[in-house]
Amino acid sequence: MLERLFVLAMHLFLPNCKQNLMKNAFISLILLYFPLSSIAAPVPDFRAHYSLHSYGIELGKATRELKTTQPNQFIFSSESNTTGVAALIRDDQIKEKSLWTYQDGNIVPQSYAYHHTGSKKQRHVTIEFDWQKGLAANTYKGETWEIKLKSGVLDKLVYQMALMRDLKAGHKGDIEYQVADGGKLKTYRLIFAGEEMIETKLGKLKTYKFTRQSAHKKSRFSSLWCAEAYQWLPVRIEHQEPKGDKVTMVIESLEGLGQ
Repeated sequence: MLERLFVLAMHLFLPNCKQNLMKNAFISLILLYFPLSSIAAPVPDFRAHYSLHSYGIELGKATRELKTTQPNQFIFSSESNTTGVAALIRDDQIKEKSLWTYQDGNIVPQSYAYHHTGSKKQRHVTIEFDWQKGLAANTYKGETWEIKLKSGVLDKLVYQMALMRDLKAGHKGDIEYQVADGGKLKTYRLIFAGEEMIETKLGKLKTYKFTRQSAHKKSRFSSLWCAEAYQWLPVRIEHQEPKGDKVTMVIESLEGLGQ
């Protein structure tokens, strides 16, 4: 919306301008004060650092980062590594990356990659989104599945960016996202579990808690605590397996998001 106003202003103030130099100077002045990246992004760039724990033992470290690569193009990435005693047993590394654009308030994924290395069961998954054809190519172990796309479909990582956007817009309650996952579209239903104050290294934070159950095993679920003070960034994420094993990711430090 604001970009269209800037173009309109250029034509109103420079209707008879025949020199591209003057027009370019005007556009540059606009971009100097209103950069397109800040107009398009649902939240500003940030870098968040987390620790991972299970049964009271630190297993590793994780970093999540939102980065503007060019006007209206963004990368949301996540990287985790085992540390300490856990690294002596399994030197694992997991990297996820979502390349996406932001169009008329909609997050539009362009590509997604997941790489788990270091363990005996290495896993590599990629998804390429072709919105003109309305198809996504999901590749795993050399085999590719085509997924029929529809408006609003997200990937497994960037849906959390959509959650931040929606909470920032005032949404409160259960929420659903269509996600390309495992060669098909899945519905990620986040159940609103209420407001909760939690202690973190950033201080005591007011959060909204959401839970998401596995479609196949009800005893497998994930929980997210999104902090109001940091534009609803998930500051705690917990995953529980059917047998009771639980891994918790808790924020340690944060760069960006208005700090």
